[in-house]
Amino acid sequence: ADPVSLAIAGGAPVALVLAVGSLLRSAGRARRDMHTEHHHHDPGTVHQDHRHSNTRGVWARTNNH
Repeated sequence: ADPVSLAIAGGAPVALVLAVGSLLRSAGRARRDMHTEHHHHDPGTVHQDHRHSNTRGVWARTNNH
């Protein structure tokens, strides 16, 4: 048998196992770093201010007061 063919046939399963292992590690890291729900509980009255900014031209000035 051709040595190159034997090397390719012998190396293919190893490469497959390494690729699957890397994929599983990556999926585990992604699951661990997944966004969790985050809440803020502020005591007292909360005031929300909704502003709309409309800027035109090269120089823009924002008045947030």
